[in-house]
Amino acid sequence: MIPMYIQSPENTLASLVHGMRMFDGIEFDIRLTSDDQVVIHHDRTISVDPLRLSGRSPFVEDWTLDELQEFGFCSFEELLKHPEIQEAVQDQGKVLTVETKRPSLKVKRSGGFFARKKHDLHMGKTMHHAEQLLEKYEIPMESIVHYAFHSRMDKAINYGGVKGPWSSLPVSYTH
Repeated sequence: MIPMYIQSPENTLASLVHGMRMFDGIEFDIRLTSDDQVVIHHDRTISVDPLRLSGRSPFVEDWTLDELQEFGFCSFEELLKHPEIQEAVQDQGKVLTVETKRPSLKVKRSGGFFARKKHDLHMGKTMHHAEQLLEKYEIPMESIVHYAFHSRMDKAINYGGVKGPWSSLPVSYTH
């Protein structure tokens, strides 16, 4: 009997490697941790049982990379250095589609709702760190696309000195 595939949890190295095996590329979100490392995580709050947070902030940006990895989340660097990901982007022409996330407006260093320049700087810094890792692991420019649902993406790109291709997608508040 052929064993059934058991889906790995979202934002784990196993789930991303599996996605790359199955398709022409993968899409994931990156955030900047409190120690300025790039982690792969979609939600602004850590997606684990709140009881595991021991009363600490639920926001990704308030935790270090090591702390988030203890919960099983994947660093951007961990993904880029994985041999199957390396082969996929360098030899097979597969693509990494990377959404850069703004920090939660409730995180102190975000500056709140009206601190647009702080959001742009934070996103630029996140993408700058990501690009440094892309260069370190020799990921071809044609294998990466940065994007965000952020109307000021051009400013974030400029602040971060991003060289790779990027796109700003529209923000819609209606369904």
